[in-house]
Amino acid sequence: MKKKILSAFMLMACLALTASVCFACGDKEDNGEGVDPARVACYFDTDAQTLRYTADDSPAPFTVSFNASAAFATVTDSADTLAGEIKIPAWVRYGKNGKTVYPVREIGYEAFRDNADITQVTLSENTTKVGANAFYGCTALTALQWEEGVQNVTLGSYSFAGAGLTSAVLPAGVLSVGNNAFDGCAQLASVTLPATLTEIGLSAFRGCALTSVTIPASVVMVGNKAFEKCAQLSSVTFSEGIALTEIKESTFLDCVELQSIAVPAGVKTVGLDAFRNCVSLSSVSLPTGLIALRNRAFSGCVAIESLTLPYTLESVGNYLFEGCAALSDIQWGDDAQYFRELIKDAENWNDDGHTVTVTCADRTLTYKGTTLQ
Repeated sequence: MKKKILSAFMLMACLALTASVCFACGDKEDNGEGVDPARVACYFDTDAQTLRYTADDSPAPFTVSFNASAAFATVTDSADTLAGEIKIPAWVRYGKNGKTVYPVREIGYEAFRDNADITQVTLSENTTKVGANAFYGCTALTALQWEEGVQNVTLGSYSFAGAGLTSAVLPAGVLSVGNNAFDGCAQLASVTLPATLTEIGLSAFRGCALTSVTIPASVVMVGNKAFEKCAQLSSVTFSEGIALTEIKESTFLDCVELQSIAVPAGVKTVGLDAFRNCVSLSSVSLPTGLIALRNRAFSGCVAIESLTLPYTLESVGNYLFEGCAALSDIQWGDDAQYFRELIKDAENWNDDGHTVTVTCADRTLTYKGTTLQ
């Protein structure tokens, strides 16, 4: 008789626990602001700082921290066994009986770093930040997906560096790509940048396998070395109306397949080594309003045969056309005296000593080595 009573009590306790778990995961009256319960990850732990959650009865894959004052959650770590396709939850529950719902806003520092088994990640519309090194070295990660409706997203430094991504479509709502964000993604052959993007960080796409890129008009800054050593990059398009004011240092250094470039109106400076060693570059358009060409900006561009320099230039650097053996014709829209003044302190424009004809507004000059006649 005692055994029957005890068994009945245990059964009732289990049923009560099951009801509690189901209530925490799925009761629509308890979601907070009408959140779809199917999109909420469930917690059954009361640790005030970090919690592991179970989604769909699977082993707890992530560790999440809570910012109670700002009312959001951050994925801070992942289980070593995490593999395959993963989805970052839009919401998580927290508190007694899981009644408090928090949006998952951030993927934290190094949260998934060096996980060699993740193949795809889907970020929710609540994601506003992918932290530094979050997916660094995830060599099997070939696909990056976004749910619709993302807003004000920033990708942190090295966030996907060294990952196995083959393509990346950044959705509307992404504001910035941080320093080295996709650095060394050697299989990344295509990227789509949204009209909301304002900044591309230093070395953001260095060493990627990109073949073409369109930089949207919303971008106001492209960092040093942003596309350095993109050896397959043959086409770069700056969208009409872009507010960019500078092509920074080494932005396209060693882009050996780049064939043409039209520097957009509004750019005042082409930086140090900006197009150095772009050996396939044969067509260059520089805008009126350009003020400065820095040292070695076109050094090693062996395919350039002719170039028009805008009369607005006020400063030109040393070794500007070093190694440009095919360059034979420069068009200059101002008088010869101004051209002489412009280049008088510049060293070795074309170091091999071949002759370049400079057609000025008033007469023609010849330039050979360091001599201008």
